[in-house]
Amino acid sequence: MAVMPRQPLRIWNCQSSPNLVPSQILGFDDAGELDLKTWEKEIDEYMAQRKWLKQNMKTAYIIIWGQCSDCMRARAEATTDFKNTTLKEQDTIKLLKVIKQIMFCNDTVEFSPHALRNAHLHFNTIEQSPTVTPNEYLDSFMNCMDVIIYSGGEIGLDPDMIKLAEADIGVKYTEGTDNQKTKIPAATKKINLATCFFLGADKH
Repeated sequence: MAVMPRQPLRIWNCQSSPNLVPSQILGFDDAGELDLKTWEKEIDEYMAQRKWLKQNMKTAYIIIWGQCSDCMRARAEATTDFKNTTLKEQDTIKLLKVIKQIMFCNDTVEFSPHALRNAHLHFNTIEQSPTVTPNEYLDSFMNCMDVIIYSGGEIGLDPDMIKLAEADIGVKYTEGTDNQKTKIPAATKKINLATCFFLGADKH
């Protein structure tokens, strides 16, 4: 049986061919053609990842909904958000927000002012019990804050709190630049959240 002679492996040397560009090395006529092929490959990969993401999100929705009790399903189905978006789109993120709102507000949020009032009440009364770790308390605290925001509310924008932030930054909101006007509400929220968090923490 004849054996074909092995050809020596040719390795491109950048020093011997300093004028070659990547497109020529890979066999393309110009850089534009290489960029096009690269872009097409990236688009193919992106579309494949997007397809898998949609499928995984749909699967996650089915699993989460399947784990809900009959009582939780009934209360979720009674909410406005579930009727308008979640059920039609099978949006996993929106479903989790609805469940979180039910768990922390303990209502069906049919009447938005009622839901927002309950969200603020739960936030203002949350405390760390002796058996709860700091990380667990922080998670519960942040969940309560998320429910208020999701319900359309705000935290820590009382006039006196704004004055504290203005004094800290050194300018009044009405006289500040656009950047300063953005910083003042953010600073106000930080002061309020820090105060609420430490007041609710376990004293021991």
